[in-house]
Amino acid sequence: TRSDATAPLITAPFSHSANLQPYDALRETVPLDELNPKTAALTGRRRREAIASSHMNFDRPDVADSRLLRTIVRDSLP
Repeated sequence: TRSDATAPLITAPFSHSANLQPYDALRETVPLDELNPKTAALTGRRRREAIASSHMNFDRPDVADSRLLRTIVRDSLP
């Protein structure tokens, strides 16, 4: 698109030489095997948002109600 054609190049994070220095990997801080709670275990706003998001169509990009989804995600942040 025209926006892609006129976008600035992303060159700042890249260099011509590789940094081969060793690094310390960080451990995950969020349990990767933890699932969302069942809808029946939720109450109030969280329950309403869980039900609303369960009816959203995520099969194709940009089909779900982006305004509602943004609100749900923002409300779930710590």
